[in-house]
Amino acid sequence: MVLYSCIVIGFLLLFAADFLQVGGSGAAARALDRLGYAFVFLAILHLAFAARPSWPFGNGEADLVFRGPVGIPAVLLWIGAILSALLLVWSVFLEFIWIRKKRGLGPDATVDSGTYGMCRHPGFWWLSFLVICIGVLRNLKSNFIPVILLVGLDFLLVLLQDQYVFPRVFPGYKQYREKVPFLIPRRGGRNRSGTKGSHEHNDITHHTRRRRRSGHTKSSFPGTRAHGLPGQAGHERPRGP
Repeated sequence: MVLYSCIVIGFLLLFAADFLQVGGSGAAARALDRLGYAFVFLAILHLAFAARPSWPFGNGEADLVFRGPVGIPAVLLWIGAILSALLLVWSVFLEFIWIRKKRGLGPDATVDSGTYGMCRHPGFWWLSFLVICIGVLRNLKSNFIPVILLVGLDFLLVLLQDQYVFPRVFPGYKQYREKVPFLIPRRGGRNRSGTKGSHEHNDITHHTRRRRRSGHTKSSFPGTRAHGLPGQAGHERPRGP
């Protein structure tokens, strides 16, 4: 089936890109990373717009049960899906570049504010919300397995990156990990301090902690960016959900 093939191939490529990155194969890692994101993107498009889960195979009778909510619930779900998609692109591909430019940070500086000040892999949440909204819109009963597959593989990807890949590739990531939670934001707001270190984006899944000085909360600059699809941890990946 096209949908399942795109999901599995896409994440296998992203896993392979991470291992190549640890081995120092930057060019190959970037190529696999981009190809992996492309396959996952195709899977999401298939989930959202294909006539039925089995498209282009199967028969048209499947369309009769491939229907989700209509009316106001459908509008709300589409709004949620669009917002999640925009946040996914922002966190995974754009935010860390913007923050570094605004704060005058170097290309290897750690970004730990914005969405990456709430958790280390915000892209995981945006991808999860996106595919769940689309899955419900297109009939969750028909799309339950691909939705679970997308969310589950993305979780394994950000877990691998957080525990194995990033600490070996980006100096300073261990310190960043001590300040910002993995996925569940802490109570009390976002961490807004910038520390040096080389990190990366991917995941579309990357913090909450405020520094107090003299009894007052002091922040440096709001904003930050793993995939994922998660991008990751607000750090630029040499290899490029």
